[in-house]
Amino acid sequence: MVEAIGARLERSEAAPGCLAGPGGCLSSPRPTEMSVKPFGLRERVPEVIRPGEPSPAPGRGNGNDHVHGGLVSINRKARLAMSLSKMVGLHPQVNGAVNEQLVTAARHAMLCSLFCTSCADACSAEQMDMRDCIRICSDCADVCAATARLGVRRTSQDIEMLRAQMETCVKACEICAAECERHEHGHFKLCMTMCRECADDCRKALPTIQ
Repeated sequence: MVEAIGARLERSEAAPGCLAGPGGCLSSPRPTEMSVKPFGLRERVPEVIRPGEPSPAPGRGNGNDHVHGGLVSINRKARLAMSLSKMVGLHPQVNGAVNEQLVTAARHAMLCSLFCTSCADACSAEQMDMRDCIRICSDCADVCAATARLGVRRTSQDIEMLRAQMETCVKACEICAAECERHEHGHFKLCMTMCRECADDCRKALPTIQ
């Protein structure tokens, strides 16, 4: 009996997953595990270019077009519909006559505010004394945020105040860029570049504010 059991064990070891019995397996081996692709992962969706629309920049694709759970979360048409210029143009007192230079300056000021805020936060993690840079970046962030808000308001617009705010933004960005230029880390360089670009767009917008 012991020999018979040993023989059955040998047959079982020879065929993994086999239920040993007299004369061989009583059941077929278990199927191997299948490789299942996880469901719901975000995947790239190829850009669909419609007639008359510009092609995306080479290598950039449509970074915001993703599939999640089989549904397209956002597409290029939706992104175009959510433009700041279109939003301002829908104001009853604007009626489509959008000051594109002013909208560009407002958009850039909003982004510059975030860059300066991030740079100030990064400064706080540096080992050296960065109090001056933190204060300048923080002040510039606030000035840029206020400029962005004033730049998209159209009801009972105060031209003198808006021009003064744009001029202040130019000056604040110049001061912040000069401070960031003194330091070597990458976040200073990015903040410096953004401040100079914001100042340039605000200068371009000034002559259109009348």
